[in-house]
Amino acid sequence: MRSVLFAIGLFLFQISPTQDAPSIDGVVVQLGTGVPIAGAHVSIGTGGQVMADEGGRFRFSNIQPGRYPISAAHNDYIPARDRRPGMSGTVTLENGQKLTGVVLSMVAKGAISGRVADRNGNPVANAGVQALKYSYQDGRRILVPVGNAGTNNAGEYRMMRLAPGPYIVRAVLPDSAVPESRLPVYFPGTSDAASASLIDLPPGLDYSGVDLRLSEARAVRVRGRVVSGITGQVPIGPSITLVPRRGTIATGTTQRAVVASDGTFEFRDIAPGAYDIVATSKGGPGTPDQLAASVSIEIGGSDIDSVVLVLQPQISIGGRIQIENLQVDPASLKLSGVRVELRREPYTPELLVLLPNVGVDGSFTFGSVTPGDYRLKVSASGLQGYIKSARFGAIDALNPPFPISGPGQFEIVISLNAGSLDAGVSDDQRKPVIDATVVLVPDAPRRQRFDLYYVDGSDASGRAHFDGLAPGDYRIFAWEDVPADAWQDQDFLRRYEDRSRPIRIREGGRETIDLRLIP
Repeated sequence: MRSVLFAIGLFLFQISPTQDAPSIDGVVVQLGTGVPIAGAHVSIGTGGQVMADEGGRFRFSNIQPGRYPISAAHNDYIPARDRRPGMSGTVTLENGQKLTGVVLSMVAKGAISGRVADRNGNPVANAGVQALKYSYQDGRRILVPVGNAGTNNAGEYRMMRLAPGPYIVRAVLPDSAVPESRLPVYFPGTSDAASASLIDLPPGLDYSGVDLRLSEARAVRVRGRVVSGITGQVPIGPSITLVPRRGTIATGTTQRAVVASDGTFEFRDIAPGAYDIVATSKGGPGTPDQLAASVSIEIGGSDIDSVVLVLQPQISIGGRIQIENLQVDPASLKLSGVRVELRREPYTPELLVLLPNVGVDGSFTFGSVTPGDYRLKVSASGLQGYIKSARFGAIDALNPPFPISGPGQFEIVISLNAGSLDAGVSDDQRKPVIDATVVLVPDAPRRQRFDLYYVDGSDASGRAHFDGLAPGDYRIFAWEDVPADAWQDQDFLRRYEDRSRPIRIREGGRETIDLRLIP
């Protein structure tokens, strides 16, 4: 759940209690070297904060008895807590107790440096260079910027204070570059993010020589027009946007185009990749208030012409939630706490459907829905129930994506007879593991349902607990370190499938299972 790039070693030697107020003495050092870290901010929660001196030493005096978390922070190092079995990064102080010899070990951040040049080897000044890391969204791997720097007149750059780990390095060229050269360039010199070389940055290292050279790839142009599906004419005040497809390794950025009086538009200097073109406009007198349309395109090395967006009225869609196995007064249930979400597939922020309020009778209404493919997600965690069924007319709305082409009604059934699970996590020495990421993953064919992925962290006794589970067959994993939502990527899961255990959740049942940690 959080990266294991930092360790805190707590070697606590207790002196016999006296009647004095409790105190803590220790030192902050660099992991693996023992070099003291001057200027580190050491905190013990609400007990206060001190700064380590030139020798990395710190001291807390006159502390009130109680339980305190110990942590250290420094701009050049990574803060976190101890993850060793039996250690939770906290200490308990009794009246008069002295704790000495506390050692906080921190992992150093690093840097990536290099040079950006054109095809002839000449330096490119004022280019923006980014460090990107892989993340996960909706079961797909994507790139997320985590660091940046600019090039000087010699084309040189240096990105500092980067956490250890794998990176993709990208240069975004300045507007002064010729159109054919304005595509993003990935190390060592490609416009295709999937073909980029990975930089594995060790702790505390200045990783130099990450040089980027402009590629021969050509930026392309996209042309088209918008038209009202009601009048057949140019819509009123249209807005049009080119959006990199979410859930893909998009190499471009969001762009807006000016729509001419005849409804035509043009996007220039577009990098290869997957995109959505989204258009909206006012409906005009005697027509619905809002019109919208979107079209998906794949951009390669050639210009695209004749894209046509026919804007249609956005619609309102109602729905109702019913509770099965209800044994109490319906008025006592807080249905307003149920979260119902309708998301465009693929996800398109410009066509976001606002979350509706759920009434006391379970009714709700989605407004401003643009016809297209969607995914429904319902959270009933406040009821400790699970979604037994959801239909949009004759369509199974739990089998995404499903189409919405006109008005309709959602019928959602929540069962309060959900299952529960207690899981214990231990290491190879059979010691309980604190703060492991425990994930319940549905078996095929339900893996496209992201509402059936359940996540919890193990507590101080190595236990994780799940309520509100839908019945069915699952695999359960316990990771020491795992990127958020990586378990929704099937390629990622295959690498760990043999380290998981199968579990069947029964309706109304309570299951228990013991797990081995995946280091």
